Amino acid sequence: YHLLYNYLQTHQVYRVAAGADVNFGEPEAQFVLRSFYQIARDHGNDNTNWASLESTSMNNNLLALNKDAERAAAIRVALVTGKAGRQASLKLDAEKYRQAGDIWPESLQYSGEVGENSVKLMILHERYDPSLRLFDEYPNVAISLSRKAYMQYPNREQISFGDGHRYTGGQPFRSYEMAYAHSKERGYTRYTSHYGALINGGIAAGDHEREDLDGYSSLGRHDEVLHLLWSSPTVDEPGADLDLPRTDRLPFAGVALQRNLSAAGSRYGLMGFVGGGAFIHSHASGMSMELYGMGEVLGAKSGRETYGSDIHENYYRVWASNNTVVVNGASRGQGAWQDLGMNTVQVAAMEPQPFTAGVSPDVSFTCSTFLDDKGTLAEATQQRTLSLIRTSDTTGYYVDIYRSRSVLPGEFHDYIYRNLADSVSLEDDAGPLSLVPQPARFQTDIGDGYKQPGWRYFTDTMVSPATSAPVRARFLANNLKAGPTSMSLHMPGQVDREYARVSSPPILEAASPYHTRRAPTLVVRQTGEAWNRPFAVVFEPHLGNSGSVQNVTKLEQAGVVVGLKVECTVGGQSFVQYVLSNPTASDTYTNAELDLTFRGRFAVITDKGPGARTLYIGEGAALSYRGLNVASTSGDNTQANVVFSAGSAPVVTANSPVNVSATLTFADWTASYGLV
Repeated sequence: YHLLYNYLQTHQVYRVAAGADVNFGEPEAQFVLRSFYQIARDHGNDNTNWASLESTSMNNNLLALNKDAERAAAIRVALVTGKAGRQASLKLDAEKYRQAGDIWPESLQYSGEVGENSVKLMILHERYDPSLRLFDEYPNVAISLSRKAYMQYPNREQISFGDGHRYTGGQPFRSYEMAYAHSKERGYTRYTSHYGALINGGIAAGDHEREDLDGYSSLGRHDEVLHLLWSSPTVDEPGADLDLPRTDRLPFAGVALQRNLSAAGSRYGLMGFVGGGAFIHSHASGMSMELYGMGEVLGAKSGRETYGSDIHENYYRVWASNNTVVVNGASRGQGAWQDLGMNTVQVAAMEPQPFTAGVSPDVSFTCSTFLDDKGTLAEATQQRTLSLIRTSDTTGYYVDIYRSRSVLPGEFHDYIYRNLADSVSLEDDAGPLSLVPQPARFQTDIGDGYKQPGWRYFTDTMVSPATSAPVRARFLANNLKAGPTSMSLHMPGQVDREYARVSSPPILEAASPYHTRRAPTLVVRQTGEAWNRPFAVVFEPHLGNSGSVQNVTKLEQAGVVVGLKVECTVGGQSFVQYVLSNPTASDTYTNAELDLTFRGRFAVITDKGPGARTLYIGEGAALSYRGLNVASTSGDNTQANVVFSAGSAPVVTANSPVNVSATLTFADWTASYGLV
């Protein structure tokens, strides 16, 4: 408007409705500016991304109002008071960023745009009124631009939850440029250091070219000229990549993720997450899980369809489209956003903690909890423990132990897992699993408007008789970039288990051609409780037919599954790992035959023979195995993480300062090495 002001005083403009040139001077312009400001102020919703999307129009129009008092009042609305129930102020939006690292609490595509809009609004007002110090007042907003990019897999695709699309991990470099230039002018050294490094890091990686403009979109801000006017001529900071941590969290979405990158390249990285929560644009998912392998997000959430379509409303937004557990055929969302509210998944324990170094380069874990209590037909308590275990630069596996129990009689639990694949095969020790058609098995719902839990969209249902035998499954995808790619599942036997192979709607955010193909899906039904008899599964992504995991058996104590014995062969060497997962951190598991005792929640023992044994405690107080003993001197599980590697030179790594003496005594831990 400032650039056009003088022109409009002496020139006419074309009015489409009149089909003629007309005068459009200051009175007409002020009417338009005021109208756009008032429309945004008085309409909309102040608790969603909508207010942020409107704020660009609102703020640019109100700053061009020519009456000082009116403009000052409008600025106060934009920055401080807002319009209750309609338009949020910057102050109200900033309350969502309580801690450094917080992002706007919606699915990622909306979250990122709100953050970018908010930072540009802060820049705009500080340029208008240099006495404002909004970057100082709202530092967690100012530093948030890069946060979304941390939610990426090794192939740079982002994790998927809620209504967001699975974008690649591209960073908002144009917003970085504006924040950098503004911070440089205003002396905000924290932000020049952060964004300058990321800008030059993006240039070095070939992800950003300063001389190019972004692509033009019919929807969104049209601010291309600002990339010329609001950028610094030079960026002096040394380039740096995002420092992706071993673990991370998004509390509003219940997300706890783990990654283990490989020196052999992104194809051999490991990463997965468990999450679920109620927020704007959330889905009713329970404790949903995604798994990465061989360069792709293989075990994927199904994605989202066109808003309002039947399949989006009744499948993609609800339980059955996720890798989760449905209880009594009745897990549902209720209340909150679109009447699909659910409890937020909570993190009971994780190692390492976000943005901290792990005690083991090879093992990490998270333990998440969830209350499935919407409606009256599920009434379940659940716990999901996910671990990443690396066995070499190119091999590794995931352990998923999902516990679930309902207070209702006649309970049953269905474990759902889908994978990018052309087919899924099932077998037990006798050969291919016997399956018979049951077309009506999933043609039921709870009778609500969304047909929850959504599994009416499952087709081609083939079901095994109840079996207690161990079962192996293999999802095979022949058309991925890495070549024929498998995800192998090892499931120890459990009584009253039925295994169903079904076809579910396409995983819409999958790699081509799988984004348009129906997805092979496994549904395992546990009749009765699944708490003491949890779904315990080892997942191994690998190329070709055979992986490194050879056999998996369950570890039990008094009828309770407390872990798995995993037998592996890597590089010609065979070894065994014991993955221990007690239901609570105060439980103790003892196995006299193995000379093993563990008190705590989670641990892994790697046994490659005498003198080559490693004890990892993710959370626990004491672990002993074949003469090796590690114990917390305080007896406290809290933050009790340790690795004790017993070889020719025993090594101890703990999450507190380590003081290794001749008897291997160190901070809050004691260990002894029994010679064999």
